[in-house]
Amino acid sequence: MSKLKEIVDGWYNDANPTPEILAMAEPRAKICSECPHNKFNLCTECGCPLSKKTKSPTSKCPIGKW
Repeated sequence: MSKLKEIVDGWYNDANPTPEILAMAEPRAKICSECPHNKFNLCTECGCPLSKKTKSPTSKCPIGKW
C-alpha cells in the first residue's frame, strides 16, 4: 500500500467518517493521546497528523502501538 493512498484515505475518512472508521479510530486516538511521540497532535516518529492517520485503515503506528 502506498503512503500516498494512506494519506488520502486518512484525510477522506476524517472528512467523511463512517461508524466503522470511527470505531477503528477511537482506540487508536486514545493510544496516541498518551504517547510521548504525540506533539500537538502530530506524530514525531512519522510526521503525520494523528487525526488523519488514525482514520486510515491501512496505516500503522510507526512504533507498533496499533
